[in-house]
Amino acid sequence: MKKIFIVLLGLMLVGCQSPQSQPTTNQTKKEKGDLILKEWKYLFWNGDTSKKGYYFLKDEEEKSYISYYDYASKQEVYLCNKPECQHKDETCTAYLESGSSMMNQILVYGDHLYMIETMGFGMNALGEREQKGPGIVQMDLDGQNRKELCRLDDGYEFELNNLIFADDELYIPVTKTQNVEVNLNETMQVTTDKNLCSINLKTGDITKVFDMKYKNILGGEGRQLIMSTMSYSEDPQKYLDEKNYKKYDKLMMNAKVNYEIYNIDTKESKTVQVNHQEIGNYYQNKIYYIEKNQLYILDLETEKISHIIDLPKGSTYNFSMIINDYAIIEQWKDKFIDTYKISLENPKLEKLNQSTRAPKEFVQILAQTKDQLLVVYDREGKEEKTWAGTMQYETQKEYVGLISKDDFLNNKKNYEPIKTLTKKRRA
Repeated sequence: MKKIFIVLLGLMLVGCQSPQSQPTTNQTKKEKGDLILKEWKYLFWNGDTSKKGYYFLKDEEEKSYISYYDYASKQEVYLCNKPECQHKDETCTAYLESGSSMMNQILVYGDHLYMIETMGFGMNALGEREQKGPGIVQMDLDGQNRKELCRLDDGYEFELNNLIFADDELYIPVTKTQNVEVNLNETMQVTTDKNLCSINLKTGDITKVFDMKYKNILGGEGRQLIMSTMSYSEDPQKYLDEKNYKKYDKLMMNAKVNYEIYNIDTKESKTVQVNHQEIGNYYQNKIYYIEKNQLYILDLETEKISHIIDLPKGSTYNFSMIINDYAIIEQWKDKFIDTYKISLENPKLEKLNQSTRAPKEFVQILAQTKDQLLVVYDREGKEEKTWAGTMQYETQKEYVGLISKDDFLNNKKNYEPIKTLTKKRRA
């Protein structure tokens, strides 16, 4: 009887364990998300998009601000929620140091904005304003709770190029450069150090991932980082050390392009050797590139190259971007001629009539969302003489709007104008 009681008591104790203390096969590690690419072709315009709106930096009357295009209301507002705010100093969440729009970049990821500063300013112990090196400032999506996330060591800077977000990390190239005198009154900037660094978005800790001196980020696929890599017949560093800049420059100009796939979790990498002349455009595990007026595709998985379509001879072509499985190609011959779309599923050359008024240019795509494009679809201005005596078109007013990707690709001009605060984004 005593044995039976002990067994029953044991069973009762097991049955009364809390859910937290019971091991279960349903308990799994938090899944890691896919890599999120931020492309320089869009960041170049000093802005970045979320699903609901577009954040950007702008200069206005010797002041700089964080501004916002709200996609729902089709209006621009300063990133400030104070109704009576004059936007004149640091008490305003939209206010920035003068000239910030030309020196900084703003990114949106998750619940925060990240401003990459090429230089910053702060107050020293004496209350004096002093300049700081490159850093990253984090803030909420409404501009509040602004804080310095990290600051680079002296002599280093962030490379303004493609970058990647992954979970709580930002992967960004960090470089060190120097100016060397090639000839009398002629200098050349060379990169002496370049590393891919990960920045923890919670702590600001900076960790070197690997040397990427001759590499560039092209995209992300799942947990894999896609990069172009440059190869040379000799090590360029040798000629830098010897101060033979002519030979160094010649080597750099004759580099061959290959591709590398790097898994950020396993740290394993794979090189796809192709020895191309130009860096291609990455999209869904494939590289698209133009060579001798022909469009090709390189499958990174099979490493096979396929011909897609021939382009008309007598012009040069620029692979602009991909929208809804259509390659967008610009045609140039001393000046902009036309834009074409090419279906990646059923390749054929079709004219894309989305251009500005004279002087004719392809519209400026600021951002892509899942279904829409944010576009500077037209502008007004006039030709003005520069200090060198040449004529240059000066924009006086821009027209910004949203358009569905389907309408855009079908040559419809159903732009939904955004009511802007100023005539143009840049002073």
